[in-house]
Amino acid sequence: MLEVRPSDPDRAGIVRGYDAIFARAPLEQTISFYLEMFDHLEVRPGERFLDVACGSGRLLAVAERRGVAAVGLDISRTALGLGRRSFGLKRLVVGAGEALPFKDESFNAVAVIGSLEHFSDPASGVRELRRVLKPGGRAVILVPNTFSLTHVLYVWRTGEVFDDGQPLQRYATRKQWRRLIEDGGLVIRSIRRYERERPRRFRDLLGYLRRPGRLIRWLLGGLIPLDAVNCFVFVCARP
Repeated sequence: MLEVRPSDPDRAGIVRGYDAIFARAPLEQTISFYLEMFDHLEVRPGERFLDVACGSGRLLAVAERRGVAAVGLDISRTALGLGRRSFGLKRLVVGAGEALPFKDESFNAVAVIGSLEHFSDPASGVRELRRVLKPGGRAVILVPNTFSLTHVLYVWRTGEVFDDGQPLQRYATRKQWRRLIEDGGLVIRSIRRYERERPRRFRDLLGYLRRPGRLIRWLLGGLIPLDAVNCFVFVCARP
């Protein structure tokens, strides 16, 4: 597993780092991205859903509009404040993914979308997901691929591993992530590819037209071999 550490901050330093990031601009994707991730969860109205490392809460907002009892957790109070102001979210908790402040078997579904690779201890994070899931509950985990075509081209062009500016970044191969997740007690039902999301809103389509490289990646994403895609989406369950 490849790690990128611009520095080696302690827990308090990591929290300060994320507060600073969210004070500048939220770490958000397009609404089409969150709709796609929500579809992977297959969560139904009335079920309880936890978004770990929820950031400003856009996935929670999607879930609440679908009648799901959604709870968000993040280490950054600044990020959660954005969620309250921007989306009117109320069920938000400050905490770390490695030590979830919830009882065993509390949720029907959990998600860690593009965040497990930033945990201080990803293995503990997966074990915590399993612990708070009800038997048969669903987990969706999106993580980056070390040898994605995008990352390889970036290395060829710059001679550096891509660093998104977060306090800690990891990349791993499909089998490395698979071992980590299975060792944490989750059963992997499927591994799906993520290159770019299908635009489901007109503003997202306009964004693609302004950045045609992203449009090309979405159009060609299905042709890229699984082990060369940008990210893996692990759809899992607690047995």
